[in-house]
Amino acid sequence: MERRPVTGAGILARLDILLGIAGILMWASAIGTWQSWTGAFGIGLSLSGGWAPWLGGFLILLGAAITWGLTKRIVPVPGIENLRPLVNAGAGALGGLIGLLGAVMTLASPWPGASIGWGVYLAIIAGLFALFVSYRIYMAEKTPGAAGGL
Repeated sequence: MERRPVTGAGILARLDILLGIAGILMWASAIGTWQSWTGAFGIGLSLSGGWAPWLGGFLILLGAAITWGLTKRIVPVPGIENLRPLVNAGAGALGGLIGLLGAVMTLASPWPGASIGWGVYLAIIAGLFALFVSYRIYMAEKTPGAAGGL
């Protein structure tokens, strides 16, 4: 087996890696600040994203693992390969939608006096990126012989 050097173009052609990056970005947004307040004497309070980016990131990473082939290599799940691309692209898209929903709800109704933090914007970027990559995975696996790095 010939080993090829890792290049930026090679990584961008691998849809499973891109979906994994979207899941990691979604988890990073959960750790980030979503809303913050500065009170008297400079004492501040920050809130994280709650359950939406954690669940969204998990589903995105699950879709990436199925796309990568984890369900046939390491943890065999009978019959899951017959449900592709609905399972892997669907899990990634659902995770992106859940993360986006949490971010939009935070933007639509922030707590009084709160400023929006960077975690919300990262969740929006990660959610949109996951939706785009999930669509690309669906189209690549739906059409036999289509390019997409799978």
